[in-house]
This record gives sequence, C-alpha cells and structure tokens, in this order.
Amino acid sequence: MRTPLTTKPLNCPGTGFQARISTLGAFPPLPDGPHKLQIRVRDQTGRFTFYPTDPLNITVKNGAAVPIVGVLESPASGEKLSGTVSVSGYVYSPGQRVTTVSLLVDGRLLSSVRPTQARPEICASLPNADACPAVGFTFTLNTKLLLNGPHVLGILAFSDRGDSVTFPNLVTDGINVSVQNE
Repeated sequence: MRTPLTTKPLNCPGTGFQARISTLGAFPPLPDGPHKLQIRVRDQTGRFTFYPTDPLNITVKNGAAVPIVGVLESPASGEKLSGTVSVSGYVYSPGQRVTTVSLLVDGRLLSSVRPTQARPEICASLPNADACPAVGFTFTLNTKLLLNGPHVLGILAFSDRGDSVTFPNLVTDGINVSVQNE
C-alpha cells in the first residue's frame, strides 16, 4: 500500500527512477538461474544505502547461446594491401538476426555495418540461415590510415539476442596481411 510522503523532497516530483537490465549485454553477462537484485543509492551527504533492504529475487532465463557463424572471404591471409581495399564476407546465426558486423584491425574496432548484402550463392549451402539472402557485408579499408607492415584483420559480430563472436580467431588464425603503401 502506498502512503503519501510526510515531507516533500527537494526535487519532487522527480524522485522516481526506472532502469533496464540487459542480462546478455552485461559484462560479464548474467548466467541463467536465480539472482538477487538491489540498487545502491547515494544521498546528498554522500552516504550509500542499499534498497530494498531485502534484495529482490529474480531469475534469468536467456537460454543457451546461439552460435554465430562467419567467414571473412577477402582479403586472403598473407595478402599485401595498399590503397583502398575491400574487406568482405558473410555472417549468420540460426534463429537469430546478426545486427552488427565490425571490422577489427589489430584488435581495434575500425568500422561497423549491418550485414545486408544478398548472397544467394552462399545461402544455398547454409543450414538454418534465417537471414538469407541478406548475410553479406563489405567494408572499404583505406590502408593509408595504417602503418606499413604486418596487421591482423578480423570481424566482430553481434546478434539481436546479444551473442557475439570474433572471426577468424585473432589469436590463432586471424587474417594476417601486410600493408605496403608508398
């Protein structure tokens, strides 16, 4: 039962709050199962209080992660790059939609796009690729923005469920290229 405030707060009526919790987007993501929820509030004197006193019981039910499958087709590993080059491939996730594809150069995010290019020739052989035929992506990479020498290219993809994958594995088999600009 709600009771009116006996003393009107200074910032009334702005005393409420609302928050969204992304159980998949959290770092680290919250695993499925029971959890306790409280918020930490700081008053005008700098003191912290937990609310409610007894934590709320919540249950996370995201289900198992859905794999994201991706292939970086171009450039080829070991290729020498100069000027403006095309970086392309395809990505899909069975039962999910891949929302963002990001180009990584030496592990750093360089650019992002949505996989919207039609790839019917690829889709014919893909199992459960619900997003077909729009599974392709292309980036334009200006190698003049990079130092000459060796670099590692990769792709980071996210699904609408919040799952992610980096491909190829940058640690063991990333696309190794060499930039040679004049």
